[in-house]
Amino acid sequence: MSPLPPVPVRLQTLHVLGQPAHVFAGGSGSTVLLLLHGGWGGAALHWSRVWDLLGRKCWIVAPDLPGLGDLTQPGRGSFAAYVAWLQALLDALDVDQVVCIGNSFGASLAWSLAGRAPQRVTGLVLVDGFAVARTPPLLLWLGERRLGRALLRAVVQRVSFRPGLLSRAFADPARAPVTLQAAVSGAQQLEAFVDCLLHGDGAPQPRAPILVLWGEADRLPGTRVATGLQLAAKLPGAQFHALADAGHFPQLEQPQAFAEALLAFVHGQAEAAGPDPTSP
Repeated sequence: MSPLPPVPVRLQTLHVLGQPAHVFAGGSGSTVLLLLHGGWGGAALHWSRVWDLLGRKCWIVAPDLPGLGDLTQPGRGSFAAYVAWLQALLDALDVDQVVCIGNSFGASLAWSLAGRAPQRVTGLVLVDGFAVARTPPLLLWLGERRLGRALLRAVVQRVSFRPGLLSRAFADPARAPVTLQAAVSGAQQLEAFVDCLLHGDGAPQPRAPILVLWGEADRLPGTRVATGLQLAAKLPGAQFHALADAGHFPQLEQPQAFAEALLAFVHGQAEAAGPDPTSP
């Protein structure tokens, strides 16, 4: 993708796999950042505080994921299906390669995209999130039955979808967007989330360079800063960066520091790759 003149990040509607798709796109430069949101709300809620900062140097693509951010569409049902949807979205935008950044559930999806489509992902940034392992056959069998799914839904709701978690997700809960209150307990997002957990794909480890970017004050179950440190230690060559005074959504609490850390990683990868042979 050739460098483009600066364009404000704006909402576009495309057709992807025969259905409308909502995506925020804009920025400047030739490096494309694919921003993937988590299970609590959509792209604007997760990324609007940083996409102008990032858009000064990079082109931004931030889709509303079906069933999670775009509630007019059903969830895709599995990580593999979301990966297929993302590839179709990039094709519709005529984008060949991206640096993929995912927060929370979005980090799991970013890992899956990088592992399943390594030719498309030149860098991977995991923000307070991690890969999801392949679903054990017994759990898959239980989840396909009404009682088993109801039990799993109740567990996931208790762990991930209740308003009381906001106080543990932010270093300062006063910084939480008002719209996040409703998203935390969203029933439709819960169903899409459960579907993906029941179809954990165990995607291959990505070949792209990895940055593990974490909020030091994340106190949600399973995503405390120690989890990020352990994750980075297990990934050969991965970088780790912790952001002070930030929780599960460091891009919301510390947007400037988040953008600086992310752009430093992107710039470092570009330098390591050397000059573009197609440049004049």
